Amino acid sequence: MERRFAEQVIRLRWLIIVATILACGLSGYGLQFLTVSSEPRDSFGPNNPQLKAFEELEETFSRVENLFFVVAPKEGDIFTRETLKVIHELTEEAWTTEYVNRVDSLTNYQHTAVDEDDLLVNNLVEFPEDLTDDELDEIRNIALNEPLVVNRLVSDDGRVAGINIDLHFDSEDSLVTLDKAHWAWDKKAELNDTYPHLDVYVTGSNIISASFSETAVRDLKLQTPLMYLFVIVLLGVLLRGLAGVVSIVITTMLTIVAGMGLAGWYGLELQAMSSPIPVIILTVVIAHGVHLMVAYYQDLRAGVPKHQAMVDAIEINLQPVFLTSVSTAIGFFSLNVLADVPPIQQVGIVIDDTVHFLSKYLRARRDRSAEDAVRYAFRNVGVALWITTFILIVGFMILATSDFKMNNDMGIMVSIIIGIALVFDFLLLPPLLIRLDSWIHPEDHLQAKSG
Repeated sequence: MERRFAEQVIRLRWLIIVATILACGLSGYGLQFLTVSSEPRDSFGPNNPQLKAFEELEETFSRVENLFFVVAPKEGDIFTRETLKVIHELTEEAWTTEYVNRVDSLTNYQHTAVDEDDLLVNNLVEFPEDLTDDELDEIRNIALNEPLVVNRLVSDDGRVAGINIDLHFDSEDSLVTLDKAHWAWDKKAELNDTYPHLDVYVTGSNIISASFSETAVRDLKLQTPLMYLFVIVLLGVLLRGLAGVVSIVITTMLTIVAGMGLAGWYGLELQAMSSPIPVIILTVVIAHGVHLMVAYYQDLRAGVPKHQAMVDAIEINLQPVFLTSVSTAIGFFSLNVLADVPPIQQVGIVIDDTVHFLSKYLRARRDRSAEDAVRYAFRNVGVALWITTFILIVGFMILATSDFKMNNDMGIMVSIIIGIALVFDFLLLPPLLIRLDSWIHPEDHLQAKSG
């Protein structure tokens, strides 16, 4: 059956190529609908008990979305005309920007003073550039002794001040959150450049949310292309076949376009946690492609015609490729169904090479001894095993440079696991196969010893 399938693939190759390009083009059109989520709660399933409790708390009180600027003079405290002017101007500007509910800072704190029988309520700081030394001392004394100000809008030693900007977003569009975060980042950079005697920082829930999507986009733009470049170069060096490398690269790109496009059609949102998806796609396609190409080039170098070499390569790799693809798909699907938090899936990476080795072993075991079947498996997949392992370790170690810790940890752990899998496949699997086979088929083992 495998051989008949391989012959049909070669015979209908142009039809398959055209149909594949058309299907990928239609699927890839959905890329325009693919968005990047800046909402950390999207990392949790809708039935997550902690998320539901958190949302109930927000419904009872209010949802907290904020920006928090921190102003810290490099020398002295914040009770100077220059520093208070910066706080005052930032406070006034923040009020004029979009999506702002309230701005709280030292300068607009509503201070109540007694004037005979009158209670006067005014901003603590009105015109900072006109303040006298005595007024500055009075402001310092009020701020550091007011429970609603100290350790909230100013540190207890007076060296750091904060400006809290309470936000509201009517739209669920994640671009709104990103726009506000970029305004804050730009403002921080502007203040640091304009006032070199100050250190200005910005944080808050809005910054945290935006950082998730920014990290995902940065990884997709930097680490993923860099990984692809290293993988392509290593493929060229190790396979020593331009046609094979180009074929694998094209297959990988079409797979990514089709997969990510279908995600766009389905309305999925990418997160920092899902940014390794192109890397996982690359892993599976490279692993299958290398096994196919190694078998193909081995036959070519042995003098087998191209047509026959490709048919043989498809025939001997069809079963292991199918089994590893199905097992990987089942693993991803089960994680999608059972996991409450969208995981970094590593299923299929370790079992791929093992399945290829076992498939070749079982194929040869039909008419050979266990020892000869192991030798056959090594001859057919040994080179492919170490090539795919080396390429994937290098690729995932590049992913380990990600700023997002989960992706960073995944790159390191997957590289270690793939390396361990290769060692076990080469050192543990062959003797284990021979020993178990001798127990299951003792008559073959006795014949081999007598022979």
